[in-house]
Amino acid sequence: MRTVLLCASLAGVACLPLGAQEECSRSDDACWERAFEIACAERGTTEQSCSDWLEQKLRPQVEPANTKARLLEGASNYKLAELTRGTAAENLYRERARMIYRALADQKPPVVDALFGLSALASTDEESIRFLRRVVEVDPNHVFGLTMLARSLRWDSNSARLEAGQLYERAYIAQTGPNKWYLAKNAVWAYTDAQRSDLAARLKARVRKELDPDALVARLADRAALTPERAASALQTLCYDTVITVLGATDCLRGIDSVAGAVRGSDDAIPLAEAVAAAMLETSSVGDIMTAARPEWRETFRAWLHSTLASGVISKTLERASEAIGEGEFGYEIVVE
Repeated sequence: MRTVLLCASLAGVACLPLGAQEECSRSDDACWERAFEIACAERGTTEQSCSDWLEQKLRPQVEPANTKARLLEGASNYKLAELTRGTAAENLYRERARMIYRALADQKPPVVDALFGLSALASTDEESIRFLRRVVEVDPNHVFGLTMLARSLRWDSNSARLEAGQLYERAYIAQTGPNKWYLAKNAVWAYTDAQRSDLAARLKARVRKELDPDALVARLADRAALTPERAASALQTLCYDTVITVLGATDCLRGIDSVAGAVRGSDDAIPLAEAVAAAMLETSSVGDIMTAARPEWRETFRAWLHSTLASGVISKTLERASEAIGEGEFGYEIVVE
């Protein structure tokens, strides 16, 4: 979690390897973020490379009004602490990072990324949680902050599990894109663990209303308007394992049935069949839920895949799905971290 929070303290910097970087202009934040990664966060970086970059390149840019540079200064010291773990220098670097983040967190309004940094540097889980609570106080719709706080809570009581569910639901409401459904799933599970089936049912109803699977299935049933792109998009949503976990598998199965029935004789047979096969593969992690909706789903999938391949509609996606179901790989349950 500490490494994740460090990445968050860089205002969205992806912690990924990067190539050589040119000199950065004072106002080019993205360039400075990449340069930090190269000097301090890539595999193989050393205390010397990070320290040299910090002292020679970044420090001249650090001014009270340059929040980005100050955050990167804190992050550099954090990484130096990691690079010197177990030595006398580690505590020195940690304290430098803590002082920088604390000064930014004490501003009005506080710098949220500095609060993430302080949470990552916290010596106890309780202290880390206190800083995460400040994050969501400062920004009540901060999806990452809500999610990290929910994950950090000790789920050792119904009240803690209930709070986690509420945090995940708030993150779900604030989030856009496919990750919404993942957050909704976590909220439903937390509510269920907290023995609040009423809240879980209410959230499921909200997800169903927002997702509107009936409308997606209806679009797939319109053969005249069915395109491979529409089929793939709808099935990706209906058969997303997270959506199945929240809403059940009936809608996914209806969608697969509809598109599978449109493959034979279609000019778009291969891309339509690939959309079906990809959806079938996606369901492999939620076999228990699939079985609850249709006990014979594996046999149905296997028969369709074999007959479609035998008809001459061949692609790597279909072959992979056919091999997977033939080897019994369909049907594992999702493992929650």
